Amino acid sequence: MAWSRMSGLLSPTLSRKSVTNKGDYIIRQGDKGDKFFFMIDGEAVATKRLEPGKAPVEVMKYAKGSYFGELALINDAPRAANVVASTDSTVVCLGKESFFRIMGTADELLQRNI
Repeated sequence: MAWSRMSGLLSPTLSRKSVTNKGDYIIRQGDKGDKFFFMIDGEAVATKRLEPGKAPVEVMKYAKGSYFGELALINDAPRAANVVASTDSTVVCLGKESFFRIMGTADELLQRNI
């Protein structure tokens, strides 16, 4: 679905639109998961610290049209990874309540994927 169409459907529930600079953290591993993110423009990478004291490793790449942050909402758990802007980027986030109002309960989401 094109962003312009999706934005029209979601605009009343969007929490905010923000511009991030290259190197900015959008999500930090271990933080509370309270938002779902859409990548509107730019690119980002997910990194994860697999062992204490070791440098984080890249585990995923995101580009325009990607989304992330749903697992912490569905599992009601802290963020499992960092997401860092690899270029200047624009993201829009959806708060937890709005996410579940639109997507359904966590149980319903998990059943769809089984």
